[in-house]
Amino acid sequence: MATKQNIVNLAMSTTVHIIIIDVELEYTELGRQLGAEIIEISANSKNRINALNMVEDYGDENPIALKSEFLMSVFEQLLGTGNLGPQAKSMIDRCMENVYRDYLKDFSGDPPTLKEFYAELQRQDEDLARELALAIELFVNGSLDIFAHQTNVNLNNRIIIFDIFELGKHLK
Repeated sequence: MATKQNIVNLAMSTTVHIIIIDVELEYTELGRQLGAEIIEISANSKNRINALNMVEDYGDENPIALKSEFLMSVFEQLLGTGNLGPQAKSMIDRCMENVYRDYLKDFSGDPPTLKEFYAELQRQDEDLARELALAIELFVNGSLDIFAHQTNVNLNNRIIIFDIFELGKHLK
């Protein structure tokens, strides 16, 4: 964990990007002094971050594999470690391929969101797909949907602080 002095030194003497996840509101004031983008993330915030955002240079070889692995880890958290079998992993990967197919052609337009992924799950014939859709529904259409929309905050600042103090334990 970097100390505040280390952060100041990095900010003043380098051009590296600094991303801070502020769990206890320890870095907000320092961030203001350094000109950081401070992004409050909570169920009550209007700020949104697309969990499926992908830019052209995302991943070295297979960006779909990276996003599939990410979603598999989300489902592991939702269903419990060890409860995501090979059929569910295949289903997630298939749906990820489908939702990114057009976007990956030229990276134009908006990237898919969890809402598109959810809709793709619902289009599948297997009962397992409906079970997976139900497991993630709270985070797509429910009260914890902050990662299911297009990003509406500035992520281009060199210093970004994600204030997650008010973020509930289910989203952390």
